[in-house]
Amino acid sequence: GQAAVEGQSAMQERSNALAAQVAALESSMRELTGKLTEAERGRSEAEAKLAEEASGKQANASAAASAAAAAAAELTRLEGALAESQGEAATLREQLTEAVDESQRRLREASSALDEAREREATACSSSERLSESERAARAEAEAMQKKIEQTAADAERMRLQLTEADRLRTQA
Repeated sequence: GQAAVEGQSAMQERSNALAAQVAALESSMRELTGKLTEAERGRSEAEAKLAEEASGKQANASAAASAAAAAAAELTRLEGALAESQGEAATLREQLTEAVDESQRRLREASSALDEAREREATACSSSERLSESERAARAEAEAMQKKIEQTAADAERMRLQLTEADRLRTQA
């Protein structure tokens, strides 16, 4: 019972830690998604700038192309980080689900053990009550036998006295 409760407590702590990790990863994923959106906006702005300045300003167009390439590279890096975070979150969710399932299984086992202990206690109480009833019946029977023995002894004493009296009367006669 106590081991199951301690196991349950350890599983609960593990579940809480996994849930906190999932929450942290989800927060990181939201942050990465924001950065991804910013990077896409930066790329779009760089491409727009590139198109705007392509008409006459080759130097500016080259700088805009570099900015677009850098934004695309950042976008690719952020997409990779997001995919990695999503994978870690999925793994942690799976571990959390397993921990919860294990906790529930141990809780069911502990509950079953408690039910069995209660049944054994009820059986023991019932047996104890039957034993007490048997003891009371045996005591009552012993008391009744003691009274019979005392009555028989009193009857025997009365008969002895009567015989003694009869012998005395016969002797006198």
